[in-house]
Amino acid sequence: MPRRIGLTVDQWPNEDRASWERSSTSTDVFDTVAIAARWRQKSRDQARYAYGRWLAYLLQHEPSTLHSPAAARVTPERLQGYLTQLEERVSTMSVAAELQHLALALRAMAPGEDWAWLRRRQY
Repeated sequence: MPRRIGLTVDQWPNEDRASWERSSTSTDVFDTVAIAARWRQKSRDQARYAYGRWLAYLLQHEPSTLHSPAAARVTPERLQGYLTQLEERVSTMSVAAELQHLALALRAMAPGEDWAWLRRRQY
């Protein structure tokens, strides 16, 4: 995984933190919103860390985007900038893993969004 320090959940924008908590904390066995609650702990951790690194990148390069909803921040152009920066420091496999974990977090936090373009980018 990329060795970049990301933002911890308590440093995330309030809306992001609430979305993550809701997606990773099940209220009952029939809870369909808590997508990440059904994942293994390691998968939740990796998705959370990847999202924190994404936010750290945005904070450094486009801090004004942190006032937008999480799904609105993720554009092909911004994502490419993030991945290009990662590619300068880590292996291709690590970049692919980071993208996979970021996609997991986004699908859990914004399940109503169409993330097909992001899934295509993973291949």
